[in-house]
Amino acid sequence: MTVNEKIEQALTKYVGEGRIWPMVCPDQNQPEKYIVYNPETETPALRADDCAQEWADYMQIHYFQKGNANVLRLKRQIADDLEAVDFSVTEIQTDYEKDTGYTHVTFSCNIAED
Repeated sequence: MTVNEKIEQALTKYVGEGRIWPMVCPDQNQPEKYIVYNPETETPALRADDCAQEWADYMQIHYFQKGNANVLRLKRQIADDLEAVDFSVTEIQTDYEKDTGYTHVTFSCNIAED
């Protein structure tokens, strides 16, 4: 399973089918809740014989919810679900975007490629 598939499989229950996208929400009218994700960097995690044997993907996953939402419990549930599919969550940041009216939660995480 690819990194993208793992993200989508683990998190669809939070926003509904078809509301998770790489990079940006393609809809002109954004849904009440949605998730986008983007790679930060890809780096060799294990080297042998002067070659990368294993790679690590560093990702950001962005959860958006319309309104000034209390997402404390939700953040922990999402982090647990990401860790259940082998991600390591390293940081969670929460912000309210006045200009868009969305609560925005950013999960920084990494995963070793299969």
